[in-house]
This record gives sequence, structure tokens and C-alpha cells, in this order.
Amino acid sequence: AHDVTNAATVILKPSTGEILTMMGSLNYFDDNIDGQFNMTLEPRQPGSSIKPITFAAAMEKGWSTGDVLWDVPIKLDLGGGQEMVPVNYDGRYHGPLLLRDALANSYNIPTIQLIRDIGVEEVIRIANTMGLESLDEGSSYYGLALTLGGGEVPLLEMTRAYATLANMGKRPHLTSILRITDSR
Repeated sequence: AHDVTNAATVILKPSTGEILTMMGSLNYFDDNIDGQFNMTLEPRQPGSSIKPITFAAAMEKGWSTGDVLWDVPIKLDLGGGQEMVPVNYDGRYHGPLLLRDALANSYNIPTIQLIRDIGVEEVIRIANTMGLESLDEGSSYYGLALTLGGGEVPLLEMTRAYATLANMGKRPHLTSILRITDSR
């Protein structure tokens, strides 16, 4: 129904960094979907799943979950005659929101205003410390759209960043094989 032909998944044990499951394709033997290509290692746009990184960066800068963000119509001048007019997925504005509610509802406008306030550089810095090492192009390359998924990262890195959140900020070392006992 959604024209999806392939998928990938990574499941980590956050406390140890053990890779419990890593599936890079639905069917290794299907050339029609590039089945032998491991999509967990290929940089892709993460969409809204990167928003918690922006919120973590804000909290690192002193914001709290009880601070207020504004979800109101805005027009941002990006320079060079370019403008950005972000909208929410529901097409509505929600006025003043607690930071935790803006994150919980994945609203775009408060998140854009947050990254504008704390700086794209700071979000990249925090993302790197959490395991998103592929974000290496610099803030001008990504701009404010970074927080809406405008930077490409591999799923394995994204999963590691979420494991860092689950570990209260301690980034796990990833481990794929614990031991080999025999040829079988």
C-alpha cells in the first residue's frame, strides 16, 4: 500500500552495546531490492527520529522539560533569498507548549525554533558524542533542517544514539560478536 520494497532493523542491548539483531535487507537473494546491500550501514535521512537529539542538546545547554516553546506560524530567512516556513504534520499550531510535550508530539515548529536558539553546531556536537559520527559536513551544510531529518546517518549510528539516551548519556561500545565456539 505504501510502495515499500525493503527494510532494515537494528536491535541493541543499550547497557552493553551488544548488537542483538542486525538485518540489512528483507531478502539477501533478491536483486530487485538490492538485497545484498546492508541498509543498516548506509546513510539515510532519519526524519523526525533525530528530534530527540536536538532536545538532548537543548537540555545540555540548560533547558528543562518544563520550559515553554512556541508553536506558532513562523517564516525564517535562510539568506540568499531563501525562506523556510515550517509546518506541523497535523497542519495546526498549538501555541505555548512545554518542551516535553513538543517532543512527545514531534511538532516541527517548536523543534525548529529550539535548534535556531541553541545552534546547529551544538546539535551536531551532541549528536557526535552520542554516536552520530556521520554528521561531519558542518552546520552550514545541514542548516535548521537537520532537526527535521535533513542530515543523513546510518541506522546503526541512530540506534547507538538512542542507546546512549537509554544509558543516561553514556555511549555504548558496539559489539557484534561475543565469541565463536566452533565452525558451526
